[in-house]
Amino acid sequence: MNNLNMHSSAFRHALRVMITCIAGYILAKMIFTGHHSYWILMTIIIILKPAYSLTKEKNIDRLLGTIGGGIIGLLLLLFIKNEIAIFSLMVVCMLGTYTFVRMNYVVMVIFLTPYVLMLFHFLNMDIVDIAGERLVDTLIACVLAWIAMRFLFPSWERSTIRKNMLNVLEANLKYLNKLAAAMRKNNISAVEYKLVRKEVFVSTANLSAALHRMQSEPRSKQQHRVEIYELVVLNHVLSSNIASLYHSVEAEPSPLPSSYLIKLGRCISYLKEAILKISPEATIEEDAEKSPSVKGEENESISRQLEFIQKICADIRKIVFKMA
Repeated sequence: MNNLNMHSSAFRHALRVMITCIAGYILAKMIFTGHHSYWILMTIIIILKPAYSLTKEKNIDRLLGTIGGGIIGLLLLLFIKNEIAIFSLMVVCMLGTYTFVRMNYVVMVIFLTPYVLMLFHFLNMDIVDIAGERLVDTLIACVLAWIAMRFLFPSWERSTIRKNMLNVLEANLKYLNKLAAAMRKNNISAVEYKLVRKEVFVSTANLSAALHRMQSEPRSKQQHRVEIYELVVLNHVLSSNIASLYHSVEAEPSPLPSSYLIKLGRCISYLKEAILKISPEATIEEDAEKSPSVKGEENESISRQLEFIQKICADIRKIVFKMA
């Protein structure tokens, strides 16, 4: 029941597919009189995806595959007259279709189209008419799918990418908190550390994928594309430097000077400010543990790494505030 509203992307996609299929059915029945007009509905269902970028990619792959496969199939049938050879080629195309169905969509369609044409050849049908009808039906379906994705309850990445940004910042904040715990020489298990690091990697990958999908959308729908790209790069740099510093801290035999924890506290505060700027209602877990007052010589390598991490966190905060 939670999806039965226009705020749900799944519900909007279901409506989009339904309306587009109705339009395709009306065109197939009232305007076009081909014998295989069900290809229009089948193609709409296959290529229409919840995201604009995925629909665009499927659209292009389907058109290129159908045109390329149609030309190959017609040439094979025009120049090869031996039925056994045609049947052998049909088997090869069938195997290629089911081999590439999960691997490469455009290659799968290139194999599928000659396979269909050869199949109809053995049914003694006019192959030129079949090829033309398939191309026209595919073209109609692709145009309807593009119009639906562009204008019918569109789902743009700009509406969801802020959530991905928030997840990345929260994951890096947890990573910094683990680093602070390591500086206090608290016992942190390897599994606990790896889970936090995995969360950073997954959230960063999701943000990168969202940015990639946004770059496939119309220019007018790409908000803060450059800033988000910079944020992705900075988060990669931040997580790699935290990992490097974590292992350096782990190698130290005793608790580190409290001046390090003060610097790290500034980094944590920068990320907290960025998180609250994106989502003021976000709940941030506060670190209630007091840092021990420890004096000692500072390790020059660790100091440089901490200063670099502090600079990265400040840049991330600056970018987030600029976008907000």
